[in-house]
Amino acid sequence: MATFKARSVIVASAVAALVLGARSPSSASPCIEPIDLGGLFEWGQVAPTAQSNLLPFRMAFDAATGETHAFGMIDVDGQSAVGAWRWDGFEWSARDTSPLVAQFQSPPTANISGLAIDPATRVAALLVRTVNGLEFAYAFNIDDFSAPLIPLGLIFDPAAAARSRYVAFASDEGAFYFFNQTSGVIRFDPQTGVLTPVLATDGLLPPSLESECVYDRDERRVVIVESIANPPRTFIYSLDSNTLVETTNPATAPPPGGTLAHRLVANQSTGGVFLVVFRLAASAPLPTDALYRLSGDANWSILDTFTLSGSALFVGAPAASFDERAGQIILAGGWSASGPNFFPDFRNQAILFEAPQFAAPPASVSVAEGQPATLVALPSANSLYASVVWRKNGHVLTTTGIPLLTIPSVSASDAGVYSAEMVGLCGSSVSQDFTLTVICPGDTDANGVINFSDLNSVLTRFGQTCH
Repeated sequence: MATFKARSVIVASAVAALVLGARSPSSASPCIEPIDLGGLFEWGQVAPTAQSNLLPFRMAFDAATGETHAFGMIDVDGQSAVGAWRWDGFEWSARDTSPLVAQFQSPPTANISGLAIDPATRVAALLVRTVNGLEFAYAFNIDDFSAPLIPLGLIFDPAAAARSRYVAFASDEGAFYFFNQTSGVIRFDPQTGVLTPVLATDGLLPPSLESECVYDRDERRVVIVESIANPPRTFIYSLDSNTLVETTNPATAPPPGGTLAHRLVANQSTGGVFLVVFRLAASAPLPTDALYRLSGDANWSILDTFTLSGSALFVGAPAASFDERAGQIILAGGWSASGPNFFPDFRNQAILFEAPQFAAPPASVSVAEGQPATLVALPSANSLYASVVWRKNGHVLTTTGIPLLTIPSVSASDAGVYSAEMVGLCGSSVSQDFTLTVICPGDTDANGVINFSDLNSVLTRFGQTCH
């Protein structure tokens, strides 16, 4: 296995990767942090040339190991190769895909169109499209490419005139969902290997190649975006109601694709569906690139705009994934500053994020002993945070994935001075101190001592009606 350390310069025949990543809390907002994750990536027996065609990549985050897996294809004079790598937060590791590709039903000569991972069973789903339009779905072991592969090719009917290729893993249900324009929605259980049709879509889904699909765990829904349409179309599949509907809102939709790339990611740990829009050509209509966030079922709002690249541009849309361990979005693909082919120059750029901020200082609370207490550190609307660190009297108490801390039954030992720290994509923000006061029964003046003052307070108000 070859390993590639992050380095400051991307060399020829490399695949550029970038992390949209963390800076220190003292960094000025907005946060721009280019991090070079590149290296000389290997493509097995195929040697890239200046005429090589770099095809779309796909990536997925592995919640069990904290690694990000990338699959890509390259076409050299009609000969294709599948590459696979994993990012562990420090370096890329190349993987030998030959045992996996040898089990494919048909040689892949077009692109990798979908990837999803079940962290519990170690099963991954891979969608491959061939140059003659055939589409295949496979289930395989993400840790062992030589393990028997399960062909799921019947999901995509080769005789169908129009097809789409989407796959998402429902992490809270432990099942894969495949989406096809003609075959509908199909559920795959990796434990049993059973494929179950769950919904006929009647041609609702678009046949476009330029589409993205992610699972939104918070809402138990799959979000699909077709970017070529004007405006880009948004589709929502609800696991609870087993319905698939188009929810496009032209007033808030991002700009259409073509010269723009759209990459959809979801943060399974803290929630949120995000769309990265950036230029694939210098003539693209956007003067700046943008990061969007989905609110409700159809409203896309711009979190920020940025310039991803000066003279260099991605060669084809790269893959995107949300690294939940690092709280970062990763893009992987080829860069070129000298023409449509992905040789010879590569650069890394970073996407701009706002540092996490609090909507308001957390409020101090007083709670009677034995009652539940909820401490709230409300983030501002556009804050992207990975976790919240809670401190009591200056010492770390716990870390949560949501901005709430619940104490089921408070006692005197819970009283103290608290603070919250939101750890985000561009560093962290610490709240003002706030106090949790525990009121014990009989302490009517809440001074922490039951004495004659409390008795006098009761006698003075004896017989009054409480409101």
